[in-house]
Amino acid sequence: MKKINLYFTMLLVLLSGLSVAAQTLSAEALLSRDIMLSAKSLDSDKKIYNYFYIPKVYSELESEKGRHSFVDRYLSERAGSFWDANFTDASTKNYAAGAGLYFAIDPLISKSYGNTFIEVIMPAGTRFINVVSPIPLKKDTMAALIAEGYMTADQVGELFPKRAGFYRDTLRAMVLPQYTHFRKMVQNIFTTQNIQFIEYNFNSSLSTFCSKHSYSAFVYIGSHTETSRGLSMFSTELNLPNQSASEAVQLQAIVKFRNILDNLAVIGKKGRAAVKEYILSQYSAAEYLAVKKSAYSCE
Repeated sequence: MKKINLYFTMLLVLLSGLSVAAQTLSAEALLSRDIMLSAKSLDSDKKIYNYFYIPKVYSELESEKGRHSFVDRYLSERAGSFWDANFTDASTKNYAAGAGLYFAIDPLISKSYGNTFIEVIMPAGTRFINVVSPIPLKKDTMAALIAEGYMTADQVGELFPKRAGFYRDTLRAMVLPQYTHFRKMVQNIFTTQNIQFIEYNFNSSLSTFCSKHSYSAFVYIGSHTETSRGLSMFSTELNLPNQSASEAVQLQAIVKFRNILDNLAVIGKKGRAAVKEYILSQYSAAEYLAVKKSAYSCE
């Protein structure tokens, strides 16, 4: 009987300790607990696209090596804005999901954003969080954020509009100087969890090409991996000279896919049978499956 009583006493002590530990979690730990519920990892390589504008072909861009260097620098600098403590430009409140480099999931939808573009491969295993819909935050998380001074009760509405949760609006607002400590906390969480991209709600041109797809895009915030190094840049509006054979093949494939998506906007009105007939007149069945597999959320 004494052994049984001792067992229950020890169990109560253990449970009490766990309860106290749960009650004393930091705001950062609680926020990480909540937002990491939306974290995902890619199960296969996916291609994404960024368009940007350059006024002319600079000397650096006249060779494949120079283009590779330009793209590496471009990726690092633009993604670096997410981590740069001095980057507190209030105009980023007008961005879709805060600081970083924006990528569409198809090569057509964002074509109007520039005269030059890059195609990046997100390798299998890439970690990202999804804010297509707000990530719910628990009451203890909100209470801890206020108690630890990351925001005041009056500021909650700006970081979490309508108290909907951690959302693209949160990423937009947190670049403002008054949220420096909150921003550093989010950066710490993303670093610890190896978050490379943020998925947010956006448009897509894949609705006819795929039987099922996502209306979303990505913000790139992480260090690009070896898989995506050595990338080149492309343009159908500017003449980028001394193009290598591999660059020519890649550009041809991207432009073909882009044109197919553009044509499907009209062909799609004729019905699914017409869509399938058109796609298979452009791709073999194996090529079609390969392109769908490389496109994010395309089934």
